Amino acid sequence: MSETPENILRHVDETFGELEWHEEDSCWEARVPFKGQTVSLDVYAGEGKTDPSPDEQLAAIEAARKYLDKLPHVEPTLRDRACEQIVEKVRSQGVDGNYPKEQISNGLELHSISMHASGLALHYRNPATLPGWTVTIYGGTDDSLSGVDVYESHGI
Repeated sequence: MSETPENILRHVDETFGELEWHEEDSCWEARVPFKGQTVSLDVYAGEGKTDPSPDEQLAAIEAARKYLDKLPHVEPTLRDRACEQIVEKVRSQGVDGNYPKEQISNGLELHSISMHASGLALHYRNPATLPGWTVTIYGGTDDSLSGVDVYESHGI
């Protein structure tokens, strides 16, 4: 009977810098530069994987690299496409107000990125227009908009 290799706990990468493995979430965590700021990055090792092999851990990094390389070009389009859904979600939660699309889109400040095998989630704040709320925009592997969530941040 062969033993299962242990997970890699730290990895240094030329794109992501130092990555730290979090077993409870089966993901890598890092801080990466994005458009002049530093954001949190979570790279998940496969959908539903609870104990990925070291090869699966490293494969997740390679897959995420493709997303991160094109993200500066795709992110503004995803953000613009999501604006109507953002306004609908805010209003559906009983928040009244005038939310011009341009003000929503331009005011979104990216604070973290989650990358999965099926796509990514971009987590934003918009302190000027939506104080106290977090906006998550989901994108597919084909750069499509998959959905939007808007929720109260409660100190996030």
